[in-house]
Amino acid sequence: MALAFGHDLQSGDRSIVLGGALVFGSALAYALYLTGSGEMVAKIGAVRLTAYASGVASALCIGQFLLLRPLSALALPHEVYVLSLLNGTLCTVAPVLLVMLGIARRVPARPRRSACSARCRRSC
Repeated sequence: MALAFGHDLQSGDRSIVLGGALVFGSALAYALYLTGSGEMVAKIGAVRLTAYASGVASALCIGQFLLLRPLSALALPHEVYVLSLLNGTLCTVAPVLLVMLGIARRVPARPRRSACSARCRRSC
């Protein structure tokens, strides 16, 4: 962080400190999310967890847009939406899904209840 913000801190602008704190807080929150996601991946699966996390993030982003911008700000050329869809898929959905699938490979799988229940019923 010293290399990234050291030069900017000399300017004395307080927004640099705020920005640095927000970036650090985001990195810390993501690290906690990754740390705690192993158990959730084992419980609900990598794809479902990715869908839940992405859905919440999308809802918050849309909510922020609606609070801060008029709806007329959505009037953009078609190409902007095509590139945004491509960017969102390749730079957000794919990496998040791959990280969750990687975590799923590292976390031991829970035994399936249906298979255990079927075995228990046969033995009774």
